[in-house]
Amino acid sequence: MHVVAMKPGDLDGLLAQPFVKDPSITIRELINQSIAKLGENIQVGRFEIFEI
Repeated sequence: MHVVAMKPGDLDGLLAQPFVKDPSITIRELINQSIAKLGENIQVGRFEIFEI
């Protein structure tokens, strides 16, 4: 949902963007919060946007 709404150019740009549902945190911070909560390593490998 975030990638479609914000259309980041690359992975670093995605991680630095404010989260769509809560602009007070970035995507990187959201991932780090999820890692702390779940205790699992979470990484974004890649993303693609398809347009018709």
